[in-house]
Amino acid sequence: MFLAKCSLDLLEQQTLFAEAKATIDSIPSLLDRVDRLQMLADECCGSNPILCRAFLREAIKAVSKGEDSEFDSVQRKIIYVAHRINKEWADSLVSELDTDPAQSAARQAAKRHHRLLEMKQELADETIEHGDLLEQDPETIGPAAWMALGDLNAGRSIPVSMITTRPFMQSAATWPLQVSYPASSKAER
Repeated sequence: MFLAKCSLDLLEQQTLFAEAKATIDSIPSLLDRVDRLQMLADECCGSNPILCRAFLREAIKAVSKGEDSEFDSVQRKIIYVAHRINKEWADSLVSELDTDPAQSAARQAAKRHHRLLEMKQELADETIEHGDLLEQDPETIGPAAWMALGDLNAGRSIPVSMITTRPFMQSAATWPLQVSYPASSKAER
């Protein structure tokens, strides 16, 4: 897959991505196949966004049919990759999930994870007022704060000023400790 990304010739890239896709389609394990689709989408996102989106869509549809608990984490990973590449793609993938009532739990889990990623992004953005974020359930803000802190520690985001986080900290002071600790840890950094 890396060779396709390095190739300057668009036709050669298309051929290599098609070969990789054919190889992926021959993998018998659904989890392995979906994991490789997600990796292929990640590889081709810069050179061929349409193909990237198609791979992500195929992966999310395949994983939504699975009933193993392992599929939940794979589904979150796909949504995370889509969100990192393009927020609207993640919105689209979540809304495209099968409308079958039996898949309701998977669809709800995908929506919750997508909202968690949006909250994480809001926490890391200094230009956004955190007032509407404070109206959210504190139980959902905690995990988003942990994710935002992880991005900050990994150098994927920059610290937010104390002026921006002050209302957030004042509100977090009224929450239970296990919920307020991740939020205050993020704000202190």
